[in-house]
Amino acid sequence: MVPAMHMNLFDEIKPRPYVGLDGIKLSYGAGGSNGSFALSIDSLRIEGGKIHCIYGTNGCGKTSLLKLLARVIPLREGTVKWEGLNAPVPGHDYVLVTQAGPWPHWSVWRNICEPQIERGGVYREKAEEKTRAVISLLGLEGLEGRYAHQLSTGQQQRTVLARAFVLSPKILFLDEVMSGQSEYWAERIAAILRSFADLGGMVVMVSHDPEWVMVNADRVTHIVSTLGDAVSSTHFFCGYDGDSKCWSGFREERLRLLMDEKG
Repeated sequence: MVPAMHMNLFDEIKPRPYVGLDGIKLSYGAGGSNGSFALSIDSLRIEGGKIHCIYGTNGCGKTSLLKLLARVIPLREGTVKWEGLNAPVPGHDYVLVTQAGPWPHWSVWRNICEPQIERGGVYREKAEEKTRAVISLLGLEGLEGRYAHQLSTGQQQRTVLARAFVLSPKILFLDEVMSGQSEYWAERIAAILRSFADLGGMVVMVSHDPEWVMVNADRVTHIVSTLGDAVSSTHFFCGYDGDSKCWSGFREERLRLLMDEKG
């Protein structure tokens, strides 16, 4: 459970953001020396107020899909239509959290505090107040003066999450930010994300942890290969999109098919 003293970290979000993707085709490297990749999604709906996880094997396009939503990579085929937001603004409406870690030239404190002033126009006193609160929330006390190379992977991930939280976004795009967390911190972060979603925030998260997804996600999009062998395939599509509680049957059947092919 998130401590009550930190519940005011997020504001209620109205209207709740909503995005629809139709006829999406992402591809690169066709005919090139680096190999080819293709991901197709006929229809996908993501709404605020829910934790939406993207799951799939390495190289299936999870991060590419996240970057497409964050407008880091261009849309070449299909449509992405937002409701509740005309065109989400990075650093204001949404934050993309990747595995790159904290900015190495800034301490933990500056990584969290300075973006509020530079991007959000927040007065320093308010920024410092929120920084202290989120440092306590994410167990970073005593690490304020450290730099990225002096932190564990889990501490680095919590630093970039803290940086995202204090910007008070409407949308969080999270790319595998739980891999370095202990069981305690995985549960604690899940509670924070739940409080954000309960206020109307949109969480779109790439994860490789099926147990975390089944326990904490409201919806899961499972990307699979067009061939049975998901390891060597270069063409992928949305094989499952629905309630995480009903996802286990699809995943178990998929794993069984792969084992049958290998056996």
